[in-house]
Amino acid sequence: MKSEMGPNGEGWVILQIIALALAGLTPPLPESAQEVPWVLIAVAAALAVASTVLMIWSFWVLGTNLQAPPDPRQGNTLITRGPYALVRHPVYLALIGLSLAWQIARANAGGMLWVGILILVLYLKSRREEKKLLNIHPEYAAYRSRTDRLFPISFLIGKRPNH
Repeated sequence: MKSEMGPNGEGWVILQIIALALAGLTPPLPESAQEVPWVLIAVAAALAVASTVLMIWSFWVLGTNLQAPPDPRQGNTLITRGPYALVRHPVYLALIGLSLAWQIARANAGGMLWVGILILVLYLKSRREEKKLLNIHPEYAAYRSRTDRLFPISFLIGKRPNH
């Protein structure tokens, strides 16, 4: 069945790659071309390490369900443990964290625009993915009602998410 952005949502993957590339390749603004303070480098390094660990953990827990397009594989299983107990899309969160770390390490205010665009693309991609998951897994609605989409705000403050 044909749908928006390709039969399996491949267009969302292309937009995601473009946003990641532009976030990574955007040169710093002239005023931020000065030496980056060590504290920003330390924050960026910590964020990059945490994001990398989150991504590897997410891949490991996701197992054979892992794929780039947002449409779930046929016969997939709903994963709600590990990092998926904190957020519904931890791989997307890890990509955002890595992009943000890169901009912080370079003190690149201009690149933050592309991080924002990446967040928007991943949010929209997750909406498509979630529509498909709701159709495949009836229990997804309950999981969605107790787990944040991209950022573990509810987990951190102890409240229920608002999808």
